[in-house]
Amino acid sequence: MKKLRKVIDLVDVFEPEDHNDHVDNWKEQDDTNKSLRDLLNALLEKAGLGPDPALDDLISELQSIIAQMRYVKHGDFYYAKDHNLFVDAWNKQQAINSEIASKLAELEVVCVPLINEEAWVESEMAEELVTMGEEATITTTG
Repeated sequence: MKKLRKVIDLVDVFEPEDHNDHVDNWKEQDDTNKSLRDLLNALLEKAGLGPDPALDDLISELQSIIAQMRYVKHGDFYYAKDHNLFVDAWNKQQAINSEIASKLAELEVVCVPLINEEAWVESEMAEELVTMGEEATITTTG
């Protein structure tokens, strides 16, 4: 993820990178979401719960929003739609985060009793999911 420059209205000059870095970050967030989905679905499958189609739908909706984002260059007009797509993406990402949290809670209810009986998930996969979830939370609470 690219570090975003803090821009103060009526003080700083808006640079194309101020917008384009957001677009790049949303594209990277999409990759993170897909990785989280794949790990979560693997855990759900292992627990006998099946994949989460609602999460797939939310990720597809976010991908549709990201696909509408454009890169700007010096001299381009900056429209309200350009900014509003970021707002729409944030709202969709919050829904994705909520869906992931819900499924993790469901996994906990189903799988915690099994942990003492068998090793139902490889520890590396579980650690990776937790690590990616923490990164996604840090990334998306901006």
